[in-house]
Amino acid sequence: MSNRPYYRTPDPVLDMPPWELDVTKRMPLLFVLDLNGTLLYRKKSSSRSRPFVKELLKYLIQHFYVMVWSSAEQQNVQLMVQRLFGEHQRLLVGRWDRAYCDLQRARPVPKRHDCDNPPTKREQDKARRKPLAVKDLSKIWDSHSQHPRSKPGKRGERPPIWMLRHALERVFDPQTRRPIKWHRGNTVIVDDSVDKVRGYAGNHIAVKDFEAHPDPNDNDLQALLAYIQPINALLSDMRPNLVPRFNVTQYFRDHPWAEFRAGFPLIEFIPTGEPRSPSDPAPATSPRPERNTPDEKLQGIFDGVPI
Repeated sequence: MSNRPYYRTPDPVLDMPPWELDVTKRMPLLFVLDLNGTLLYRKKSSSRSRPFVKELLKYLIQHFYVMVWSSAEQQNVQLMVQRLFGEHQRLLVGRWDRAYCDLQRARPVPKRHDCDNPPTKREQDKARRKPLAVKDLSKIWDSHSQHPRSKPGKRGERPPIWMLRHALERVFDPQTRRPIKWHRGNTVIVDDSVDKVRGYAGNHIAVKDFEAHPDPNDNDLQALLAYIQPINALLSDMRPNLVPRFNVTQYFRDHPWAEFRAGFPLIEFIPTGEPRSPSDPAPATSPRPERNTPDEKLQGIFDGVPI
């Protein structure tokens, strides 16, 4: 066995001090986070954390409820969770992996004579081997159901295998002491893939794919943090009896993430992932367009949400 010392490249997430969190006043909103390509980039034994990931995770865990759902295998999910959350992973509501996804073919495999530019045999084989892992949010909403939804004519059938294997941690509203039920109006999924969450566009915040050689100006997570802070402020100012009626899908329609992201200023990063110091010249940015404040355009935000 070699006696050579082991040197690890400093990482902004692993080397940060323990978070000082007060989770007693979390709002009843569930954030479902993708891992690889959204919060970090991982390939085999190496990984790279995305800029502003620690600030985002700290804010989310302190003010909302958080779970991770990745299309990776269970052992890889555990490694990524340990890297990102460390000892704070105990505060996660759930950790779901590829076993809870619906595996579907990403697109029909074209036949060689069906198009002008026929795919090669290698491309056809690759499309067949790698199905698309779709995330069905209704599994989260059914995770606490005593009588899960079943197909017509299947009375008395056993719950799905994913429900038997793992259920989300039951959480209680600190104000009413009642269990919180997750539904379409209080669930947000953050994922870099639109195809994996198709059917739930109203709950989806789509961030750019984080790759091995990312854009040095990547600040999607900083923009996401700025986007969700008004939601926490809005919920904090509500009367307790109105908070459960908040409809996040209506909020997203009134305050589109795509428009907010397009107007968010760029901040240049040095290679270590830390922002440039204030003494450095700031990069030229386009002026941010005026936006509606969180108090505007709220009519109908509570419509259609079960109480």
